[in-house]
Amino acid sequence: MFLAKLNNDEPIYSIECCEINKNNYENGDNIDIYDMIAYGSETQLCILRSEYRNKKSSFEIHKKYLCGSKVNSIAWSNESFLYKKNNELKSNILIASSCSNKNIRIYNNDDMEIISGHKDFINDIAFGYDKNERILASVSDDRTCRIWKISKDIKNKQSEEYYRIILKSSGKSVCFHKQNTQLMMVAERNGSIRIINWNSSEFLFTFYEPGLEDIGSLNTIESAIGLRSADWNPYNLHIIGSVIGQKFYIWNTSEAPIHKYVYSGNVHKDGSKCIKFSPIDGNCFATLSSSSKRVIYVHKLSMKVPMILDIPNSLPLAQIETICWHSTKPLLIGCLGNYLLFWDVNN
Repeated sequence: MFLAKLNNDEPIYSIECCEINKNNYENGDNIDIYDMIAYGSETQLCILRSEYRNKKSSFEIHKKYLCGSKVNSIAWSNESFLYKKNNELKSNILIASSCSNKNIRIYNNDDMEIISGHKDFINDIAFGYDKNERILASVSDDRTCRIWKISKDIKNKQSEEYYRIILKSSGKSVCFHKQNTQLMMVAERNGSIRIINWNSSEFLFTFYEPGLEDIGSLNTIESAIGLRSADWNPYNLHIIGSVIGQKFYIWNTSEAPIHKYVYSGNVHKDGSKCIKFSPIDGNCFATLSSSSKRVIYVHKLSMKVPMILDIPNSLPLAQIETICWHSTKPLLIGCLGNYLLFWDVNN
């Protein structure tokens, strides 16, 4: 069910919700925990403070950062929090954005650092969950995955590149898993999805979709487009999903060999560019079409027919750039033109 829309003063290209880490909050009564939603536009990164009660949403701008370049992807650190106790607002912001100028910006409250090194478009970034190190990973069309050690005092000490992994094709997705903080997933356009120990740079195993070994050599949509997106189920360390052309693929290493997917299905006739697992329902994931048809499907692993989300006709005829899940509510959020769109998918 379409729930709400929020208008911005310029087009929105990226969006990410902050995960609620209960270790960041004080115990006791009179605590109101706020959700934070970050979105990136042509020139700035904005952070919304949001409340969702009785199926009604309220939003307020908490912070704005000027970027000077289009924001392509966003990553929150789980050190971030925002809450009110006894009418006093307390917050810590640690967030990163990759921009079209091939740089990554790190924001820690009022401090900012620019880190550079990639030679081409950065497709995805992600913070790790390690308690001792601030780790950020990035993947790019320059065929590298880079691991950065982020300074805990970015105002006075520079962050640095820890090491890099040479890929065989463009890096499309990267993420970490809180159930094992040493592991990192890296997905490439050629269909390979690697699980790596980021600390030792050891490759543990690789998922590989047959038929994509030589991208471009096969006369299929899958070969022509390649892997566009992959995600790691936050509920289950063993489940990974990807979208390649018109199809989605789900692997479960606890049920089948790593080279064999357990679920596959057609999703979007024009291809899909994004897959996202729900953080509150391990059996649910969403996929987004890659063209102006503006189709979002919500899938259940136990159901063959996905649910299609309605998009009001009153909205501009523009593509939905990307989607993300709310961290604590059954809400899916998308960005279309100048709008943030919210759907209630509690079905």
